[in-house]
Amino acid sequence: MKNILSVFSLREAFHSLLSRPRANYHCLDGLRAMAVLWVIVLHVGMFGVIGNVDAGGRLLIESAPFLLGWIYNGNYGVDVFFVLSGFLIASIIFKEIDASADIHFVRFYMRRILRLSPALIVLAILSYSTNLYYHGNLWYNVFYVSNFFPILDISIPWTWSLAIEEQFYLLFPLVALLVKKRKLAIFIGLFLFAIGIRLYIVLDHPDLLIQANQWLPPNDFNRPYFSELYVGLHVRFGALVCGVIALLLYRYHRHAVEKFFNCNSGKMVMFVLLAAFGFIAVINLNRSEVILSNIELYLYHVLSSYILSLSVAATMLAMLVGTAYLRPLQVFLSLKIWYPIAQLAYGLYLFHFFALSFSRYLFENILMARNETFNLYNHFHMLSILLLTLVGSAIIAGLVYVTVERPFMNLRDKLPVSSSRPPVIGGREQTQASV
Repeated sequence: MKNILSVFSLREAFHSLLSRPRANYHCLDGLRAMAVLWVIVLHVGMFGVIGNVDAGGRLLIESAPFLLGWIYNGNYGVDVFFVLSGFLIASIIFKEIDASADIHFVRFYMRRILRLSPALIVLAILSYSTNLYYHGNLWYNVFYVSNFFPILDISIPWTWSLAIEEQFYLLFPLVALLVKKRKLAIFIGLFLFAIGIRLYIVLDHPDLLIQANQWLPPNDFNRPYFSELYVGLHVRFGALVCGVIALLLYRYHRHAVEKFFNCNSGKMVMFVLLAAFGFIAVINLNRSEVILSNIELYLYHVLSSYILSLSVAATMLAMLVGTAYLRPLQVFLSLKIWYPIAQLAYGLYLFHFFALSFSRYLFENILMARNETFNLYNHFHMLSILLLTLVGSAIIAGLVYVTVERPFMNLRDKLPVSSSRPPVIGGREQTQASV
């Protein structure tokens, strides 16, 4: 009885939210936290402040200072999550395979369900009961198939990335178990295959070669681009494979990786990848004056997200092996402040649209009481909605974590184990929840 009560202990759940394990991959917490904040800032900018992108909204985007271009590239935060997910789930799978030459599939899938489904079901119930969003076809979300259907037919459509991760979790253990030798070469081949798939789709559908500024809502939801190149597992699994490759290098070739990143050629590769990350993340391609040639469009639509994923994977590796020149970045991403945000990342992503809707409603009513109107170009108004959204999201995510997520994670840890227990990081399994 005592063990059952401990599963639902609010005190233990709250403690786990704030107490970071010593053996945790600390710098990955910072990456996870930054990724979810990046996505939320994008959604506030695109949907909360701008709403439907009219002429005024487009002017706001185009007039944004160069260094703020990253705000409108927050979709790449999802790629960061995918890399982290690939790395962390591969660490669990290959640890078990190395110890027992097998995978306890039922237990693995049950653990994934107990980790991801409870909070998602809470989101589905909230969506249905509040009527803030279209709540038809909720089963698409609950069963992780929302990315198979047109975005306009889906309730809580931002869960498409969760569907991709769960589909990857379904297939990856089977592939990992079949790969007995030359694991690294095979997964590098899979990554190149992922690039090939995107290239084939773009070549076969030249209508997808749209300028970046043409994706702006509401246009992007009605365009083939979204369904063909954005939400399918077959066009996004390359980022997850990047994380798997990073784990294989870290687990089986750590000395060689450390040696490479400390030699001149390795430093040059790291510099190029970081520069590529900065360019892709910061450049505001939503500006109407930024017109790409056909060759540039091919390269952008095929490679941009995967180059960014490679940059993230390489940076993770370099930090984990203790590369000296990335020490300042590692220290920054390892700050304890990032840990609670990283723990709440899944809930923050799931519930931030509800917090955003309420924040916009609350702020506009406050302005009306003062005989003021919302001004799209008032920086105070924009920052107020962003801060209200972040605070609201944190409150909802924190409540769901303490009352739902953590108890079900504790219950998951009570599942019978095989001869080889999956790895835990600092006493708690760390699996990247989706954004």
